[in-house]
Amino acid sequence: MHSSEAMTMTIRNVGDKKILLVEDDELFRKAVCDCLSERYEIDTVESAEKALRYFETGPPDLLLLDINLPGMSGIEFLSKINSKWADLPVILVTALEEARLVVDFLQLETLDCLVKPFSSKKLLRTIENAFKAN
Repeated sequence: MHSSEAMTMTIRNVGDKKILLVEDDELFRKAVCDCLSERYEIDTVESAEKALRYFETGPPDLLLLDINLPGMSGIEFLSKINSKWADLPVILVTALEEARLVVDFLQLETLDCLVKPFSSKKLLRTIENAFKAN
């Protein structure tokens, strides 16, 4: 399957929380799914445009969102959904070189951020903290 033809992937488990991962890097998506699939239901899409279509049926319980996406950026995506789902827990995922942009953005929003690369332990702790805060 070519990346332009990639479809939404869902991994189900016994967990009752649904996480949407919006990430264009296929290997990173797989690694996150491997880490989280025993605890949460994971849906993935590779673009913000596909995430907008996903949200048409309702939001997940938590959004893991890459900032640097092809087409619409993660920040643009957030601005489109924020008015309707302002209480949605969001964890931004970014590369080190984008971290300064994220810090500026986080001062305006109550979001969390993970800088790639990060450990599975840090990912799980950040998600658990986001769920506790809401």
